[in-house]
Amino acid sequence: MARAPGRRGNASLSSHVLITALLAAILVQAANIFDVFWPGATYFAYLVQALIFLIYLVFPMTRIRLAVMLPAFGTILFLVIEHIRFCHIAERPYNFNALLFYLPLLSFVPLYKSGLPASRITSILFVLSTIYVAVYVVAHDLILSGGLGDNRAIRNGDFERGARLYLAAGFATFMAFYTITNRRMAFLLRVAIFALAVAAVWLSGFRTLGSIFIVIMLLYSLRLLGTPTRIALFGVFLAISGGLLLGLIIPQWNPFQSMSSDGSAFARALEYDVAMKVIKEHLILGVGIASDFEAQQAVFRTREYEPLYPTDLGILGPFIHFGIVGVVAFLIITYVCMVPMPGKNDGSGFRGLQLNGLLCGLMGVISPSLLLDPNALFLSILLVARLREGPLVRPIRFERVWFEALPQRYGLALASLRSLFRRRSTHDQIATHYSPPDSRSR
Repeated sequence: MARAPGRRGNASLSSHVLITALLAAILVQAANIFDVFWPGATYFAYLVQALIFLIYLVFPMTRIRLAVMLPAFGTILFLVIEHIRFCHIAERPYNFNALLFYLPLLSFVPLYKSGLPASRITSILFVLSTIYVAVYVVAHDLILSGGLGDNRAIRNGDFERGARLYLAAGFATFMAFYTITNRRMAFLLRVAIFALAVAAVWLSGFRTLGSIFIVIMLLYSLRLLGTPTRIALFGVFLAISGGLLLGLIIPQWNPFQSMSSDGSAFARALEYDVAMKVIKEHLILGVGIASDFEAQQAVFRTREYEPLYPTDLGILGPFIHFGIVGVVAFLIITYVCMVPMPGKNDGSGFRGLQLNGLLCGLMGVISPSLLLDPNALFLSILLVARLREGPLVRPIRFERVWFEALPQRYGLALASLRSLFRRRSTHDQIATHYSPPDSRSR
């Protein structure tokens, strides 16, 4: 009997090659450092992504699914409109190359249509991420010193941290979560790769990301990452985002001023005041996608040495670029990453990806990395896995709603409650971050 598209083992060798190339291209785009070794690395990565997207957009036609294709076409159309809008506001010529930065948002189309299972996608991504992070750690000091030439990955930083080498941190944290959830790897290898990922995060100087990473690791170790915990963390994200948005209704409100003794917070305090003016002037659709950095700052009317970086301001980033439409989309995708619906998954490596999605979503309090950065790849993989399970919306299962790691025998009272709320067949065992999927569900 023929297998349905997207089932395990149905992907061809060409699909493996194309998806590996796609993942590598997204990683190169995110990393920035590979331009040191080849000046055209980033532009070639854009070309590879666009080519693979086009291949899977038209072939094979038999795998068209409206839940996949309509969002793809809608995203493309929206991005084009937003760029045209900016060019009219700024009175600048069109530069559709600016849209290439958003190609990772479209990666869910080739990932879905390739037929590769999520476990295979994550294993390929894990290998590529390990290579990237190893290069980052080994070459960190040499690249930062300028010994290999100028590189746009070198950031001036603030007074406390000085110059830093940019890290596409989502790939490093994905490595760490993958190693702690994939028990099939040799223990010493897992320890070494985990240490490599932590070293990269430490060298990058990302304080907020490092703090969130530690919190998630602690919650995971204590087995407290059930649905209520995730909803609570999403509530924290909403509360902080709401505090950032208060400047729209409260004059002189600036949440970063109270932390202005820190260089990074002081810079954000300056950006915040400008961001509020920009958002109020372009409330519905934002300013759009800029043709270049100088044109963007001209529209923002920033001072020469005090630019506004929307990626520094959490939920204000999509608000600045895409208005209310962007805010709604940002909230939805953050929820999808932070509070995934229970269901079958494709192995322990995928559970590591879920943890990384939680981290990337929570990072939205300070940086909208899921929408504006290549971290959209993690969102795409989560969406692909969810689409292959069936409908995107289903009732919440109650068996493990409080703690994902509850043992099967935990007292008559809880057992009675579980049987009372059970609404599925006993053969449909749900895998968690702490237990493998039931072999009968394969």
